[in-house]
Amino acid sequence: MYIEIKKMRNKILLAIIFVILIAGIILHQWIIYVSHLAYHQFSSILKRQQISYLITSPDITEFEKQKFLKIQKVRDFGKQLYGLKESHCFEYYVKLPRDTLGWNLTMAPELELKAKEYGFPIIGKFGYLGFFSEKLKTKWSNVFANQGYDVYENAIGAYSTLGYFRDPIYSTYLKFDEKELLSLILHEMVHEKLYFKNDSDFSESMASFMERTALNLFLYKQTDPPADILEKHKNGIAEYKAFLGILDSTKKRLDTLYNSNLPRTEKLAEKKKELENLRMSLQTRNFQYLTYANDIAKMKNLNNAFLVQHSRYTPKRKSGFSRLLKDCKNDVQCWFTKLEKLQACDQNIRKHFLEEEISLDAILLQCKN
Repeated sequence: MYIEIKKMRNKILLAIIFVILIAGIILHQWIIYVSHLAYHQFSSILKRQQISYLITSPDITEFEKQKFLKIQKVRDFGKQLYGLKESHCFEYYVKLPRDTLGWNLTMAPELELKAKEYGFPIIGKFGYLGFFSEKLKTKWSNVFANQGYDVYENAIGAYSTLGYFRDPIYSTYLKFDEKELLSLILHEMVHEKLYFKNDSDFSESMASFMERTALNLFLYKQTDPPADILEKHKNGIAEYKAFLGILDSTKKRLDTLYNSNLPRTEKLAEKKKELENLRMSLQTRNFQYLTYANDIAKMKNLNNAFLVQHSRYTPKRKSGFSRLLKDCKNDVQCWFTKLEKLQACDQNIRKHFLEEEISLDAILLQCKN
């Protein structure tokens, strides 16, 4: 009896040691990941320079000065439009030793249009992972691909710490043209105003909708809006609608396919055909102003992760967001105040606000029920 108990105890001890080792390996990976985020954030704080000082400094070029002045102008506009009283974002400048700020990785199952989510203490869940090290990003991308996930990588244009830190202007921002730079600033300021914890899809769609609304207001309220910027903006809107139509049609067909009773091998074969048809549709359309759509047509890795990531930043033209802005008579601060009520709703109920031009009251009624 004693020998059997001793053997059992040894087995349990070995099992515990095995679990601890596995947990250590997993946690080690995440410790490295979180540490690299912390390093980027705190090194940015140490390197930052105040823009109000730089503008008067002889050490910057005229190009940089004009960019900083434009950023200050649109930032002041955004603060007033959104009702941000204590915004301290974009007051500082950080020069980076690389051409790209960072990279996002979105992962999705091979036969599902849904992102794999990751949760973090305090800040909540996200449907993607951000990286500021290209080497670490590539390593993690390969790991997820080997696990069978569709993986999509995109460059980070900008990001918001939701007011936890004073977000700076990074040197990589200055490479964007004027319209892209204005959009970037107005988008990130939305996150500072309102963010839905554990719902990155809703938060990004919300910010993208308001970014375009605010950009339109900013461009047309200027006393001397550049003619080329206005033309690009107007034609870009028309092409954007056509682009969304192509993507929505593809997603609907794929969603139907994935929910069908076809064998897995047939689903994968049909998926490949649909994604190739998407590529051909974009190539045939040959966008003149929405140039990134042409870049997508050249991509070799069109997959579910790409579609999920792109949907996150492309709200439908007619959605709850557009309906609410009409109900608020185009008052943006009213829009934010009423939209905040959806914080009390479940994510699955709130999702209807992204998919149809439904009223806020109808969504809130579902929340109560």
